[in-house]
Amino acid sequence: MVDLGLEIYEPSLGRRKGRTLDVLEGILTTFQVGELNVTLGPSGSGKSSLLNTMARRLCSLPLTRYRTSGTFNGVQPMDKEVRSLCSYATQDNSVLLPYLMVRETSMSVAGLRLPRWMHKEKAKRVENVLLKGCADVLVGDELEPSTCLYI
Repeated sequence: MVDLGLEIYEPSLGRRKGRTLDVLEGILTTFQVGELNVTLGPSGSGKSSLLNTMARRLCSLPLTRYRTSGTFNGVQPMDKEVRSLCSYATQDNSVLLPYLMVRETSMSVAGLRLPRWMHKEKAKRVENVLLKGCADVLVGDELEPSTCLYI
């Protein structure tokens, strides 16, 4: 069970008063380990904010400060722990090689992200999260996009 919150604080500039924006508040969700988890919603609904908060990818800057809150299974883990457990590939990820199949790309990511002692488990996990009909399709890029039928 994941319970998350995200606030963005913009400090004052000149005469303007600083402001706090609640971006995510009381988000409760459950993700299944080793399973494909899908986050759906219209543009602007907070999908990227949720994923960035979960994966601890938000870095505060002088004019924008992020404040996250929440727990994973009732525990408030350290950022380092969360980063070792949570990850995702962004839609515009330039690291994905367009000439590899989805299965090959997923195996490469599993090889980089999962610990060495899980060698035999990696292929099983990849197969568990692949969508039927997509495993042997080229990842593609903006010039030659992938065509994948989701069934």
